[in-house]
Amino acid sequence: MAELLRLTLESQRGPERLADFTREISAELGRQPELDVREATTPSAPGERSAGAILIGQLVVKFVLGGAAKALIDSLLPYFERDRSLVIALKTSDGFELKIEGKDLRPEKVGEIIQALRPLERSAPAG
Repeated sequence: MAELLRLTLESQRGPERLADFTREISAELGRQPELDVREATTPSAPGERSAGAILIGQLVVKFVLGGAAKALIDSLLPYFERDRSLVIALKTSDGFELKIEGKDLRPEKVGEIIQALRPLERSAPAG
């Protein structure tokens, strides 16, 4: 089973812009066949039938095909270019953590980031 990757977005542009970025990034990632994306939610209360509240600035991504690491980063790069204060923290339940900061993102770092994410593709079928 593919590991779930939690993306947590931060920006100095305020909560409204963060909410916009979250929706835009979710839509962009949803267009990538290598990825399955959904909004992160709070757990529902016992006995409730509905899902919990949506968490602004948080997404959950699953790598479903090989090439997902590159698809994820290629999809995120334009957002870092638009907002250099953007920070995206990526975490899995088994302890993997990676923080990408727009202010420090250089072209030569992109390959390193993709390589760091490649182990998460192991359980995804080849694309």
